[in-house]
Amino acid sequence: MRLPVVLHLAGIILRLFSLMFVAPAAVAWLYGEGHDAVVFLLTGLASAAVAQAMVVAGSKPDNDLRRVEALAVVAATWIVVAHSAAIPYVLAGIGYIDAFFEAMSGLTTTGATIMRDFSLYGRGLFFWRSMTQWLGGMGIIALFVAVLPRLSIGGRQLFFAEVPGPTDEKLTPQIRKTAAALWSVYAGLTLGQVLALHVAGMDVYDSVCHAFTTLSAGGFSPHPESIAGYSSSAIEWIIILFMFLAGANFALHYRTLRGERTVLLRDEEFRTYAGIVLVATLLIAVLLRVVDGGLVDRIRVSLFQALSILTTTGYASVDFELWNDQAKMILFVLMFIGGCAGSAAGG
Repeated sequence: MRLPVVLHLAGIILRLFSLMFVAPAAVAWLYGEGHDAVVFLLTGLASAAVAQAMVVAGSKPDNDLRRVEALAVVAATWIVVAHSAAIPYVLAGIGYIDAFFEAMSGLTTTGATIMRDFSLYGRGLFFWRSMTQWLGGMGIIALFVAVLPRLSIGGRQLFFAEVPGPTDEKLTPQIRKTAAALWSVYAGLTLGQVLALHVAGMDVYDSVCHAFTTLSAGGFSPHPESIAGYSSSAIEWIIILFMFLAGANFALHYRTLRGERTVLLRDEEFRTYAGIVLVATLLIAVLLRVVDGGLVDRIRVSLFQALSILTTTGYASVDFELWNDQAKMILFVLMFIGGCAGSAAGG
């Protein structure tokens, strides 16, 4: 394995990742958090400096990457990117181990968190927290393969070493265009959810944060009570729709948008996924005794939590700890199933 090549490519990716800090810096500045804005910009500059050192210390690949080298680049990239992403948490007063945990949880869309008192942190940091999930949802390497011509050598190996789900479907002849196609669908759905949530009454900031963490199936929320804190059935229905889409294969979404109208219905995995959602929702709805309102409310709550758990998003619209053991057992089983291959969901 050519370690200088691994170092060089990981440095290129970290260099582009360092540009991502501009977004939370802008958000912090817009909300009057000048100190946090400076923190994000300095973090980006420091990350870029480290990245440049890695690029210079390494060497360019003169031929295609070997499989083991692609895997090493992915592993090295995730390590250095997670350390970079953790810096704003550290400068917000969080210990380094906890900060690294929060950053890695975001980038891997795991959704576990050490943040409890949300009043201690600014909007810029919560935006960054949500953004890390969005970047990790479709794959950081896949994004940079799509936008960096210099990763054309070994791009295929890098893409399939990281892209979510055990799928090797190529949507276009060039792997760079395939990565771009998947990310365009991902970004388009994100924008669609932002608009839908805002129309439903959620402010722009919260709409963007929740779109980031719904399409990535990550589940971070800037609200301490998650989706339950908004007390809006319209918002819940919108998130239900986009959680369902996030749990399906994004290649199928792309093909649908390209005119293959029946591709979803013809896909056996998608039909199974939809069937599991339907059966789980109906079973939970029958078992529930703690939901106020009529049948529609019971179905909404059941469907929301079934999808949240199945796709590993982790949102909560109610306190399902109050549910009976049978309903909670269904959620427990769904947790082990996960979403479709090629989706943003775990499993």
